[in-house]
Amino acid sequence: MNGDAPSANQAGGSAPEPGAANGRHGRSSGVLLDQFYVTLRAVQRGIDRAALPPVQAGSAAGESIAAIRKDIDALLAQPQSWRSAYEIEQLQCQLMTGGQLDTELGRRLDEAEARKLASVPALKALLAKPEEGTETEQAERKRAVLHRLVNDLQWFYTQRYQRRRTARVLNDRVSLVFLAAFALVITMLLSQLVSLPAKQWTPPRQQPTAQSQPSGGQ
Repeated sequence: MNGDAPSANQAGGSAPEPGAANGRHGRSSGVLLDQFYVTLRAVQRGIDRAALPPVQAGSAAGESIAAIRKDIDALLAQPQSWRSAYEIEQLQCQLMTGGQLDTELGRRLDEAEARKLASVPALKALLAKPEEGTETEQAERKRAVLHRLVNDLQWFYTQRYQRRRTARVLNDRVSLVFLAAFALVITMLLSQLVSLPAKQWTPPRQQPTAQSQPSGGQ
């Protein structure tokens, strides 16, 4: 991938907000966004197949799960954008269970460690604590850690994109200033050459020869 987004094997993770990117960068970002949505839809199908912890019909937990699913479906139906993809990614953290949750949590921890995120030690310490409470409570703690990781990774990639985009803009502006200054110098030199007075050519003065000089006796 280019310098503005994670590599293809991270397409299920976070990528930068492309903003006003155009040209080659815009096309590359569009390809990455398409791949990101492919991953998000695949993850959602896995979530739909997985069995969530049983909740009482009409309970707050049941209504919350139903609302999250509805929000994800609505976002997937909208035109693709990095903002929507980020929101889907964070909402999916709230629905993962079992092996899917453990796999995603381990993958995101490795990704965050590779990016040297400051929050990694504290989050790993939370996961290293002895498992307490019911299975549902343990899963909730893992989901909270996963959500924090996803949020931090998204923020990392967005900041990196903004820095690189700013560097490109500054580089383009410096190049334009240099070209403008160069053109100005050339224009000034040409104008000085044109304004110089033309040198008038005069034939050399002919010196009289000895034969043409009158003699003193005449």
